[in-house]
Amino acid sequence: MFFKSSKFFFLNIKRVFFRLPFGYSLDDPLSRYHKMFDGNDFFYIRRMGMSLNQLLVIRKIRKRNPKAKILYEIPTYPYKKELKKRWIDYPLWWKERTYMPILHRYVDRIVTISKDERLFGMPTIPIINGINLDTIHPIKPVPEDGAIHIVAVAMFCWWHGYDRLIRGLGEA
Repeated sequence: MFFKSSKFFFLNIKRVFFRLPFGYSLDDPLSRYHKMFDGNDFFYIRRMGMSLNQLLVIRKIRKRNPKAKILYEIPTYPYKKELKKRWIDYPLWWKERTYMPILHRYVDRIVTISKDERLFGMPTIPIINGINLDTIHPIKPVPEDGAIHIVAVAMFCWWHGYDRLIRGLGEA
């Protein structure tokens, strides 16, 4: 029982620490500079949430790889409402508001699903999220056992819509 409660305690301490102005996640690949970043000519960073430490790592990536192209994907934009849904996320919004405007010094382009041409003073590369069903038609193989087999290629988070998928399968 003690182990479970202490694990819960430390997990929540970690979450609170990340939300603090100078806090960051210790298990984040951008929590510190790694030698494996040296000598690369292209960096694609996809993340939600910016901290001072991450900004400093990106700055060091730029300094150690001055000719490299650095793209920074924001998976959801605008995200202000998402970061202000719960009171505990407000510090994350303030961190974003503080550090994202500085990112233009180190990043070449922002990759986004939005149609904005510029974000945080940087030109964007707009992408689409999903597939065009007019050009790619789903196949309908019928399993011999009548089972439905699904592969989900993403973390299991509420915004991925697995609940809608499961509800839709029940309604079909």
